[in-house]
Amino acid sequence: MDKQEPDIDVQSIKPRRSIGRKIMVFLGGLLLLVAAVLAGGAYWLDSDSGHKYIISEIEALEPDDGLRIRIGDINGSIYKNMEIVDLTLADPEGVFFEAGVVALDWSPLAWIFNELNISNAVIAKARLKRLPALRDTQQDAPLFPDFDIYLGNFRADSLLLEEAVIGEAQRADLSGSADIRSGRAMINLDAATTRSGDKILLSLNAEPDREKLDLNAEIIAPADGAIARQIGFQRDYAITLGGEGDWTKWDGSLIAKSANLPLAELTLEAREGLFGFDGNIESELLPKGLAAKLAAPRLVVNGNASVEDRLIQLDLAARSSVANLTAKGGVDLARSALDAVRVEFDVRDPSALAANMRAQDLEFKALLNGKFSTLRYQYLLTAPQLAFGKTLLTGVTASGEGRRDANGFDIPVELAVTSLIGNGDLLKQLLSGFNGKAFLRLEQGRLFAERAVIATNSASGRADIEARLATGEYAINLDAQAPSFAVAGVGIADIVAVLEIGTGTAGLAIDGKVTARLRRFDNEFLRDLGGGLPVVETGLVLDSDRKLRFPNLNIDTPKLQFSGSGVQQTATIFEFNGRGEHDQYGAFDLDLEGPLARPQIALLLDSPLPAAGLSAVQLDLDPVDSGFAFTAAGGSTLGPFTGNGAIVTIAGQDAQIRVDQLKVSDTLATGTIRPTALGLAGNLAISGGGVNGNVLFEPGQNRQLIRAKLNAKNARFDGAPPILIRTGTLDADVILVEGQSDVDVTVRAQGISRGDLMVGRVAGNTKLVNGTGNATFSVAGTRGSTFNFQAKADIIPDRYVMTGNGLFEGRTLRFLKPLELRRVNGGWTVSPTTLAYGNGRTRFSGQWASGTSRLDMTLSKMPLTLADIIAHDLGLGGEANGVIKINQTGSQMPIGEAKLNIKGLTRSGLILTSTPIDLGLNIAISNRNAAARGVIQSQSKTIGRFQGRVTGFGSGNWKEELQRSPLFAQARFNGAADALWRLTGVETFDLTGPLSLSADVRGTLANPQIDGQLRTSNARLESGLTGTVVSGIKAQGQFDGSRLVMSNITGSTRGGGSVSGSGSFNFAVAPGEGIGIMLDLNAQKARLIARDDFAATVTGPIQIRSSVDGGVISGDLTLNRSFFQFGNAAETVALPKIKVTEINRRADERVAIVSSRPWRFALSATAPNRLQVEGLGLDSEWRANLKVSGPVDNFAMTGSADLVRGNYTFAGRRFQLERGRIRFVGSQPPNPILDIEAEADLTGLNATINVTGRGNSPEIAFNSVPALPEDELLSRVLFGASISDLSAPEAVQLAAAVASLNSGGGLDPINQLRKAVGLDRLRILPADVTTGQSTSIAAGKYITRRAYVELITDGQGYSATRLEFQITRWLSILSSISTIGRQNVNVRVSRDY
Repeated sequence: MDKQEPDIDVQSIKPRRSIGRKIMVFLGGLLLLVAAVLAGGAYWLDSDSGHKYIISEIEALEPDDGLRIRIGDINGSIYKNMEIVDLTLADPEGVFFEAGVVALDWSPLAWIFNELNISNAVIAKARLKRLPALRDTQQDAPLFPDFDIYLGNFRADSLLLEEAVIGEAQRADLSGSADIRSGRAMINLDAATTRSGDKILLSLNAEPDREKLDLNAEIIAPADGAIARQIGFQRDYAITLGGEGDWTKWDGSLIAKSANLPLAELTLEAREGLFGFDGNIESELLPKGLAAKLAAPRLVVNGNASVEDRLIQLDLAARSSVANLTAKGGVDLARSALDAVRVEFDVRDPSALAANMRAQDLEFKALLNGKFSTLRYQYLLTAPQLAFGKTLLTGVTASGEGRRDANGFDIPVELAVTSLIGNGDLLKQLLSGFNGKAFLRLEQGRLFAERAVIATNSASGRADIEARLATGEYAINLDAQAPSFAVAGVGIADIVAVLEIGTGTAGLAIDGKVTARLRRFDNEFLRDLGGGLPVVETGLVLDSDRKLRFPNLNIDTPKLQFSGSGVQQTATIFEFNGRGEHDQYGAFDLDLEGPLARPQIALLLDSPLPAAGLSAVQLDLDPVDSGFAFTAAGGSTLGPFTGNGAIVTIAGQDAQIRVDQLKVSDTLATGTIRPTALGLAGNLAISGGGVNGNVLFEPGQNRQLIRAKLNAKNARFDGAPPILIRTGTLDADVILVEGQSDVDVTVRAQGISRGDLMVGRVAGNTKLVNGTGNATFSVAGTRGSTFNFQAKADIIPDRYVMTGNGLFEGRTLRFLKPLELRRVNGGWTVSPTTLAYGNGRTRFSGQWASGTSRLDMTLSKMPLTLADIIAHDLGLGGEANGVIKINQTGSQMPIGEAKLNIKGLTRSGLILTSTPIDLGLNIAISNRNAAARGVIQSQSKTIGRFQGRVTGFGSGNWKEELQRSPLFAQARFNGAADALWRLTGVETFDLTGPLSLSADVRGTLANPQIDGQLRTSNARLESGLTGTVVSGIKAQGQFDGSRLVMSNITGSTRGGGSVSGSGSFNFAVAPGEGIGIMLDLNAQKARLIARDDFAATVTGPIQIRSSVDGGVISGDLTLNRSFFQFGNAAETVALPKIKVTEINRRADERVAIVSSRPWRFALSATAPNRLQVEGLGLDSEWRANLKVSGPVDNFAMTGSADLVRGNYTFAGRRFQLERGRIRFVGSQPPNPILDIEAEADLTGLNATINVTGRGNSPEIAFNSVPALPEDELLSRVLFGASISDLSAPEAVQLAAAVASLNSGGGLDPINQLRKAVGLDRLRILPADVTTGQSTSIAAGKYITRRAYVELITDGQGYSATRLEFQITRWLSILSSISTIGRQNVNVRVSRDY
């Protein structure tokens, strides 16, 4: 049957078709619109405005690695050929690359197919300033790109490489191509520098599907080229890589050479994607450092690798003489991950890692897994023994398991060390059983951990750790404790340490602080010395010298505090030094060296016993088998002392202090003292140096007896100043009972002196029971002094009450109120009391405590003569009124004020007394500044003013601060020079006359800088020692710094002489030197010496210089006129010298004081003539060359004098000198050697007189031709007649002359009378019957040097006058007139033939 088609409603279908068509039209239109928009957008992007939009978007990019791109402009089409103009690339440090033009021919639409397609790329005008320094983003970007790359051609000509890139600026040319896609890798590169000769050639073509593999490469790297500098090569290198074959089988090699010497030779092979390598690499090819050390001398490598789907499977083995390394696992280039990489590393020669490192089986193992950004790892380090130098670690293990995250690496560490050996038993004990746990983090090259746990068998602690891997620097902050730590030979201590451990200049460095509190102290001697258990605090430093140091060392015990430093020289030897304070022995310096249990100790105590004046006491302790041997030396009030002995410490026995020798000056003490459970026992025997006796120590039940019995006779102790005791006794019994003391002391002494201070007699007795009792004593001055004082003191513990009175210089000296002393705060206070002397009063109170002192004093009409009690012959006069208030802490600057008014101030010496002056003085001192102001008046007229201040005091010793702090002062004076000069007490010479002074002083007291002047117009200088008188002195001086410069000084002397010159006075000299004097004078016929025994008028230069030893007066002078007087004349009868010894001499006589800084002569003198020598019968003129030296008050003369002319008188008869020489040989006083000859021509007789011997004891001898007996010759010489013809008076005179010759003395009444009346000649003449003259007396006198007049009378009417005038030595005129009318004139000629 035929099918019938259905009826279709056409009308109903039409509307449906209309709707579908409309939808299709709409969608089509929408697609056309989108296409149009896209086409329009694409077209717009390639317009100028579109280029600018692209540039702005690119420049807005801010990658995490810090890369920034800047583009100047884009030319051409972005879809085909375009040029990027002014391209710059920058990193966080700035621009590192610039290119003027980058031309690209590329297909950007290829990126739709995951391909980068560049047909041609050319870079022009490019500059690489430096290598980029981008941030590490810790992102796992694929090591190999996951898109295809096609670079048809690339070229960069004349690329400028700046100095920061390769060390010097130069250009490079680069060209190449690349086609990298799935199943194919083709790369070509040609790069070369234009100056250094660097070159890289690379050609790779690998197509596995076509079984094609072609690989060749060549690198040429000169030593100074770009490649060598980047890698660190020091020599020329050439590296070639090449081979033959295909993907199925390819064989090649890699060779590196330098100077034709092979540095690397590797055999390469490829078998269907499996690559193998085997060969040697010399360590010189590797970068210097750890890698080169581990590969030395060469590295043998072998292994294989396969690449499939960007996954590398690696199997590597490397070995050298130093270490072995294996690595197995996978490297996923697509995922940037490691796949089960196992690394094993064992070190055969650890010294390659560190010169002092040694190890046994040092191994390191690690397992690495996961992406680089989240890498997981496990590691294990083991070494049965690991040594660094002498330090040996045993049982060393370190292990952990961690992973990497986006910020860094987690590295847990568990470290264990069984023992540490080689740094001494102390560190071995402290560090044995070491275990440490730490959770380390590695971030941006920084390795750190917080609160790492550390423990040993003896200690525990926590540490913060930080290390910088780039620099190798590390730091460990450690807090550790070692409770109850036992130190052999020392004791048990609780130790706490805070240490910083890190890198130093030579490796490990340690810096920190350690505190040790001893629970037990095994050194009994040191424990008792410190009074208990010490607490030790010290720094701990290990630095470049590899020695452990202990800076800022502090030791604190109940009796002792010490600060210093130390060092561990070896494992057992320590050195410590520093300064401390002991409650009983004061400040000290300590040097300790050796083992801590038995060290050598050097101890220097500043002042261990102030009461005895002990100072700078050096005590050296050396360990011996039974304890310590000691030597001691130091100073004391009694002088320097030395000693030696031993401190014997034997376990189970009491210690002994054996004093083998303790010597003070010449006094010696020996004996043994034993500290026992009951106290001290023993005896010290004292002998020598004028002292003998003993000191006994006797213990008892709850008591200690110390008994001293000493006797002194002419005892001398060489203290500073020396101490002398003529006679003395000391009997003392001291009993110590439970902190109380019974004392019975009796002392008697005479002639006690200490330097200038001397006490004639001292007697005293003290009796105390339990610290309560009384004392009486008396003090008297020396022989001739009027001082005496008696006192009584009532004593209770910590309190003394004293009364007393006495006399001095006829004035009463007494306490108006008892003097009360109280012990407070380790010192003493004095309650207000008043001391009366004459009409004067001094009210005072004060305090002398440990560290602080105070004095309040008020004076009213107090005579200054009282100062002579302390300083003998000070000679001050006047009265003092005023107030003094002073407070002082330690040795710092005293604080207070003084207001004084002194009326009639004078100073009297042996022959001079200064003009009385009135002095007003105000002084104020604070802890920072001091100021003073004063006024000087004489006869109610102000003659001087002065004021000054010293500022900027520090906290040091007050004497040093006062000397070195800034000074400003002013002084004005206009008055008599002697008003000031005689106050100095200098009597060597006296200075008088008007003086004007104006001075401003700056600088310091030690080095004053003075500006001002000094004038005088009519001053007078006079010396009683030398007889010098210089008057009419005119001088003007200008201050220059610390010197007073006198540019012109003039003055005159007696007889018309003058002195002129210049010089200076320096006030900046060492303490005790006075003033530095430097004067250069010139004398013109100046009478500078006018003593009774020596006088001189001189011409020539004179220098006057002062020094630390005194002063010197020197010069080279001509004696215009001079005089010398011998001590004893031969014509007189010498008085006998009787040797006298005084017995029962008083012991309280004062010893004469000798000046410590005398002035001396050092003069050379030439006398061409007119040296007048008199005495010993001489009246003569000489010429001489002399040197005068020695003290001015007892000088010596050397040289000789030769006769010019003169006479010699013997027994009243004058003789003509014919020859003479006097030699001065330096005796003091001058006592020259004589060689003089005189002659007398008599009728029928020629007589010669020879005078020899010394000036003070001459020897006179007579000779004659013909020879006659001595008495006959003397009779002829003296009286012109034979001895048988002498009258009775002449016989007496002759007997006296003979006695004088034979014995040097005798009765000579005629000569005694002649000298008494001042005649030159006196004689008795016999009767003369021819003239009617009876026995007569003749008296003669030289009225000039050449004219002689003699008067003769017999008392019975006869008289005559005789006159003799000597024209020359050989020609004289004689004349006589008598009462009998006789007159005559004669000429006498006398010659020698």
